[in-house]
Amino acid sequence: MKKMFVDGNDVCLLYDLVTNTPAGTSFVCEWMQVKDEKIAAIRVVFDARPFAAMFGAR
Repeated sequence: MKKMFVDGNDVCLLYDLVTNTPAGTSFVCEWMQVKDEKIAAIRVVFDARPFAAMFGAR
């Protein structure tokens, strides 16, 4: 699944991140700010719980 929204210089991308790890697939949201036709900033939001076991978290 992938969806993109654009509002001026802001771009929001929603997608399923498929990994070859025990975490499997995770839903991700990226917010990018574009300036002078280049990505100036990226903010990523996702549920980190599936990745916790890979880093020894309990």
